[in-house]
Amino acid sequence: MNRTVRAIGVCLWAFVLAGFLVGCGQRTKDPVIMRINGEEVRKSELDLLGRNVLVKAGIQPGSEEGRQYLKAQLDNMYDSLISLYLIQQSAQATQAEPSEEEIDKAIGAFKNEFPDAAEYEKFVEMTGLPVSEFRLSFKNKLLSERFQLGKLEEARKNLTEEAVRQWYDQHQDQFRAPNMLRIRTILFQIPHGASPEQRVAVKEKAEHIRQNLTGADEETFATTAREISEDTPTAPNGGDLGFIPLRSARESFPAGVADSIFGLKKGDISPVLQTTMGYWIFMITDDEQDFEEAKKQIEDQMVIEAFAKWMNEAREKATIEILIGPQEVYAEPTPAAQ
Repeated sequence: MNRTVRAIGVCLWAFVLAGFLVGCGQRTKDPVIMRINGEEVRKSELDLLGRNVLVKAGIQPGSEEGRQYLKAQLDNMYDSLISLYLIQQSAQATQAEPSEEEIDKAIGAFKNEFPDAAEYEKFVEMTGLPVSEFRLSFKNKLLSERFQLGKLEEARKNLTEEAVRQWYDQHQDQFRAPNMLRIRTILFQIPHGASPEQRVAVKEKAEHIRQNLTGADEETFATTAREISEDTPTAPNGGDLGFIPLRSARESFPAGVADSIFGLKKGDISPVLQTTMGYWIFMITDDEQDFEEAKKQIEDQMVIEAFAKWMNEAREKATIEILIGPQEVYAEPTPAAQ
């Protein structure tokens, strides 16, 4: 799937993993929490969304921690359901329906995401959907994917070189230090289950290499990375991570490590820094991303912004009635996803 699609706030897989009941039949015993353009949204949809939110956060559904986490996320969950419905409604109004073969293929691909058939059947049972509604959920997912892809492609076609460059000029601080750096790295992995002695040996090796790199230029660092780095994806490229925004570094590394890296200047080599993966040495090779280097990244961002603008306009035009608000829906300490 297109990387830009995955970057959108409304995840396409949410229709399957979290929004299985979106638009899928009548549940008269299930309270209606809101209406979106006259279409009822039921509490069971919020429950399934809540379960997915907890799973993604690594929190056990039904736990006290889970209840407190969902309580803090309820406003966002309501917004997500509204977005899901608006996308689906627009898709149903504009997209050709997928064939039965396409639906079968989508269900088959989803089934393959599970470790075995038993886990898949357990999930299907958990949804409580009869076969017809289970298939309908996948039809809606395919329709919504097509709609979003179409919107993204339309936005990309409308981009001009002038507009992209203007965006770059208006956001130049994002593309230079201290917000953006190009980084090379060498990793010394700590073996799984390593003893204290083994850890010390790995660190001593890293410190020895770091000492040998004192005053080294980029090519020497890159050659060393190709020869000894245990970061498999980057070692063949001389440890080149490319341009990394500070926010992404903080997501990938502990905050202290990220801040240490971004405290360096072009040409600097870091001291040995530790994460759960092992010991790292970083080198800053560039401190400003020029327009050509940033162009694809900017285009992706502008496409996402265009979709977000469409979503905001769709919400402004929609008739949204909140019947049971976020602070009322789980008034009692009942887990959202039991």
